[in-house]
Amino acid sequence: MTNIPIAEIILNKLKQLAVPMGKQEFSRKEYNRLFPRGAVETPIGKVKLGENQFEKLKAKKRMDLLGAMHQTLSDPVVIIAEEKDGKRARLYIKTFLDEGDSKTDHLMAVVAIIDDEAVVISTGKRRKGQIENKIKMAGSPLYLKGEEDGSPTRGTRAQAPLPGT
Repeated sequence: MTNIPIAEIILNKLKQLAVPMGKQEFSRKEYNRLFPRGAVETPIGKVKLGENQFEKLKAKKRMDLLGAMHQTLSDPVVIIAEEKDGKRARLYIKTFLDEGDSKTDHLMAVVAIIDDEAVVISTGKRRKGQIENKIKMAGSPLYLKGEEDGSPTRGTRAQAPLPGT
């Protein structure tokens, strides 16, 4: 067993497992293809997309994130739990290689737990410091990609869920 703090392990994985961002046409047809019946399967179960997520992406000028949103939910590097003001959420986080340079973009999808149902309420880019703070505050992840055998194609759920999940 290693003495490296879990937050450091997660941050290293985010860096190591950065992938190119999927570019998808921003259309209702493509949205419906990626999210059939307004849902997507994740490593820890199905999540629904909140009402008007398609319109919300357009209104917030995040049309270029349609493919990345799907990648982040269906194949996250890490999923952590968060609780604020009695409200529970799961944060799905993935890192993408920025086109043309060696920088990375961090994408986070906020999945609220509403009436025991997981619902995506927000997806967007976050600064590295914001991601680091969320990870450090969360403790053990609900899911960490490749943790069991070191393979980037396998993931594991944490042994015990975090409080409030």
